[in-house]
Amino acid sequence: MLTTERVDRRLPPPDLRADLPLFGQAAVRELRAGGALSRWSRCYAAAVIGVVALQAAGNWLVNPWGLYPPRTVAPRVVDERRQKCELLRRFQPPPEQLVLGSSRVSRFEPEYLQRRTALRTFNASVPNAAPIDCLALYRYAAEALRAPLRSVLIGVDTRAFFGPNRSDRDLAANAALRSFLPPSRRAAATGGEIPLLLSWAQSKDAWAALLHASRGGRRSRRRQLEADGYQRWTAQDDERSRRGWKLPATIDAQMTGDYISPARHEPNPYAAADLEALLHLLRARRIAATVIITPELDPVRQYWRYTGFHEREAAVREAIQQMAARSRANFSDFSDIRAFAGDPQEFYDGVHPTVGNTRRMIDTLVRLMQCGLGARSSGGE
Repeated sequence: MLTTERVDRRLPPPDLRADLPLFGQAAVRELRAGGALSRWSRCYAAAVIGVVALQAAGNWLVNPWGLYPPRTVAPRVVDERRQKCELLRRFQPPPEQLVLGSSRVSRFEPEYLQRRTALRTFNASVPNAAPIDCLALYRYAAEALRAPLRSVLIGVDTRAFFGPNRSDRDLAANAALRSFLPPSRRAAATGGEIPLLLSWAQSKDAWAALLHASRGGRRSRRRQLEADGYQRWTAQDDERSRRGWKLPATIDAQMTGDYISPARHEPNPYAAADLEALLHLLRARRIAATVIITPELDPVRQYWRYTGFHEREAAVREAIQQMAARSRANFSDFSDIRAFAGDPQEFYDGVHPTVGNTRRMIDTLVRLMQCGLGARSSGGE
């Protein structure tokens, strides 16, 4: 005969630990501790992922560098590669002459060049350009847009031949230009926009852009560009027009960083090969190429002697001249402003000339070519 026993459900469950050996109780404690650690790890990972996602979303929405579609506030810094590609695409009829280089040639006026050379001109210079930027922008104009180019002016700033190669990442993040990177370097720079979304420098500029907008600021640090790529305005214009502005003090402040004197940097591993590739391509396509070494003021050149960078910079200038000769390109060394009768007061800082000096450079180039000298002047030491 079976019997059933009633279990009082109000009683607490039996303590199973009492029936376990000591080693069994230790195992239970370890399992519980492991579970707590696992929960903490999951919470920590979720927090890290949340911060990273929030940072990326903030950079994308605020868009302080002008890289993405949103235009919530005025950008703080702009990658002009995208702007120049868009302006080039809209520039009709397409240009017959291109200006390539860094911000040091951004004040070469296409209208003035057209008056002097009778060629419709577009200024495709971008800040901090390396030779690979010049090569990619030329190929975009010639191959993607099929511009009927007859002449290319290449402003070379020797500083771009030193330091790490940063342009590949920016070009890889540019849909219009990434295909013009060499395949091996394109693969190495794949995912160029993701590191930029996670950039703390961009996050810092995002906060600055939001603060600027919250205080009623409308003008950004964005350069004002014309339809032909000419840089009409930049923050340097406001600084230069401010009462009390002095060029020597500006140069002194500029020389405190590596921008002017990258004496501690090794040579850029790609710069020379990229420039030579561009010159060979232009020669093969029978396009007139003119290489211009951009100027520096005497205080900068004296500082280079003090830091020991002078010899390295002079060697780069000599190598660039030899490249131009091998490709039968015109070459003008305007590193010394005396080579084009430049005005030492017509500068924004130690290396960026105003329109007054860029016109003197253009006039000198045109005069040399008209005299049949092939623009092969030398202003170096």
